[in-house]
Amino acid sequence: MRVRPVRRDDLGAICRIAAAGLWEEWHDLLRGDTLGRLLASECSGATMGRRLLRGGMLVAEDTSGAIGGYVDAVPGPAVVAVMALAVDPARRRQGLGRLLVGAVVDQSLPEAIYTDVMLGCLQAEGFLERLGFVPGEVIPRSQFDEVVVERRWWLAPGRDQAGWPLPWHG
Repeated sequence: MRVRPVRRDDLGAICRIAAAGLWEEWHDLLRGDTLGRLLASECSGATMGRRLLRGGMLVAEDTSGAIGGYVDAVPGPAVVAVMALAVDPARRRQGLGRLLVGAVVDQSLPEAIYTDVMLGCLQAEGFLERLGFVPGEVIPRSQFDEVVVERRWWLAPGRDQAGWPLPWHG
């Protein structure tokens, strides 16, 4: 597997992976109508196209060119926000999520990184803990007309004894 920047022709595969991942994580946490509207909004070609133009999207692809997952990371002045991270459900537990997060970390040193996860997404929370993220503040949000609660997870940059950023090896 290798990680590379997203290209326009990747958007269809990314939309399918995003929809499958969001459905799997959120179908027990949101009302059906909210989930349907959220999937239509977040997994559309137009939304993914805007994210592509903004930059910061990476995919993990195998030697045949098949995309197994993606990450959307938005760099800021002091932090990087991971807006989305999804791995094809059929390819989970193969290290793709770790590979994608590692690429973001390696590109983002020395900045801290955060991502928001809906409370109750136990699989995502466990994954982040295994990578060294720590839970932070709780953020109530409105998804259409449903209130959801998310927790912000933080990953601080590693430093050597002289204070220089360390490469991430998760």
